[in-house]
Amino acid sequence: MTRVPDPDGRRAQRVQLTEAGLDAVDRIREVRRRGMEMALSAWSPGELRQLALFLRRLLDDFVAHTESPLDGRPPAGRSRERKK
Repeated sequence: MTRVPDPDGRRAQRVQLTEAGLDAVDRIREVRRRGMEMALSAWSPGELRQLALFLRRLLDDFVAHTESPLDGRPPAGRSRERKK
């Protein structure tokens, strides 16, 4: 990691990964990818599709909740759906 001047402010500095840091990130990503591949190798195509749907739904819900105030009230102009 190296420090480089921030062009938008003289007092600030940005950090920038070195080539060695970028290589380390690539190696970590590859190990993580292989681990995930091994963990899911026995899953059927249908199970993998279901997992993808649930992960997409989870991500959508996380995004929706991060856009909402912490007090649980919906943002102005949006109404909360009620479950029956």
